[in-house]
Amino acid sequence: MVSKKEFNIPIYLDIDLLLDLMASIDDGFTNVEKITTHDKQSENSEVSKGGNVGFSLGSFFKFGFDASKNDLKGKNSGINSEMEKYHTYGSMMNKLINKLQKMELIKHLNDDTTWNNIEESDFIQIQGKFIPNSISKSFKQVNNSLDLIISISSINLGDGNYDPNQVDELKSLNKMVEKIYEGLEKGDSQKYIVEIKNSKYKAFVNLFNEFIRDNAGIELPSGVFKLFGKVIKKVDENEELDLLEETAIGGLSDEFIEILTTALKEMDSTIKMPDIETSTKGPGVQIVPIAIFV
Repeated sequence: MVSKKEFNIPIYLDIDLLLDLMASIDDGFTNVEKITTHDKQSENSEVSKGGNVGFSLGSFFKFGFDASKNDLKGKNSGINSEMEKYHTYGSMMNKLINKLQKMELIKHLNDDTTWNNIEESDFIQIQGKFIPNSISKSFKQVNNSLDLIISISSINLGDGNYDPNQVDELKSLNKMVEKIYEGLEKGDSQKYIVEIKNSKYKAFVNLFNEFIRDNAGIELPSGVFKLFGKVIKKVDENEELDLLEETAIGGLSDEFIEILTTALKEMDSTIKMPDIETSTKGPGVQIVPIAIFV
């Protein structure tokens, strides 16, 4: 049975991993052939092979040559035209996924049977709702709320409804919240939890900002997309994944984190605090993401 060919639009694409995998499958991109056919009046024929594939820092990747005969001077004149083939990163992503599907190397996760068949290092493709790291999302929400309250308070100081000292306290608190948020999210990456469609399973991914098309952060949060990558860890139902792992906050003691979260919950009188979770339960898989697409 021939797998259906897909044409997907990338939202996130790790170009480094994409090129490494394509080069590995195609033996380093060396199978490029350029053929020039001689004219009938000439006694010599020329066949040239090889040539490295060029890489552009722009949107196109030089993938090879296509030699097609175009009879410009009449039948059997022997004059050929040449066309160079270029790929975009998106087209290379589709090419890679289609190749791996034909090789039956991509697994899917949606029920207990597929869960039992998945192992670390497997290629995997899932579809689900992308949820930003809940603890980071909570502090970002607090930060935005405090920004709004401070702005409104500053405008209304002349009416005597707000105490300047209270505004200063809110500003100090907001600076603390900003520092916490910066400690939760590295400057070049962000964590997401993917609720896999029509199943009890989750996926946990860390995305590098340089490979995300959506710099404004509008498309990915809470959107439903497909994810293609490699499994690096299985998290069973009775296990938890630490959302503070590899963050500056994660290096702090449990006691300090408890004091911090308790202090923030006491702010309910000022703003409505979201639930703050420092871990999430399985079952799920931790994935090195190669592409996110729709």
